[in-house]
Amino acid sequence: MPLTSALDFDDWIRALGPLVAAAEIRRYEAQTWLVVWADALAVELDYEADAGKVVLTAAVGRPPVGQEADLHRRLLVAGAEQPATRTRRLGLDGEGEINLIEDMPVADLSQDKLAQRLRTFASDARELREGLSVEFTQVDDRHPPEAYFIRI
Repeated sequence: MPLTSALDFDDWIRALGPLVAAAEIRRYEAQTWLVVWADALAVELDYEADAGKVVLTAAVGRPPVGQEADLHRRLLVAGAEQPATRTRRLGLDGEGEINLIEDMPVADLSQDKLAQRLRTFASDARELREGLSVEFTQVDDRHPPEAYFIRI
């Protein structure tokens, strides 16, 4: 069944829990849902019908106080190196939290495809969260973790 309306999206999200092994799914705005897993990873799904897309957003971490400028610089460099055709990007919220964001076009989207993309996105967000955590707990002469950003 293709996604043709906000009601379809609501139905898909309500049935998504078992497909992605979510601990909780809750709606908190008209077309915005939050999927939460047992490891505390949360992914926001925002259905933007007018734009023809679903936007996935996951907070993946923040640098320790005093190291923000270095990480922000690396995020900007990594973002500039990404092809304009990619659907993923990194961003900062107003409080300095780093977010992984993906735009998912709804054309030809099915509930199974949504579940698969959400599982993949959540897995990548976990990997990025872990990579950032390791980066800021180890002090040595390594190069910046550009590899964490190249595949996004």
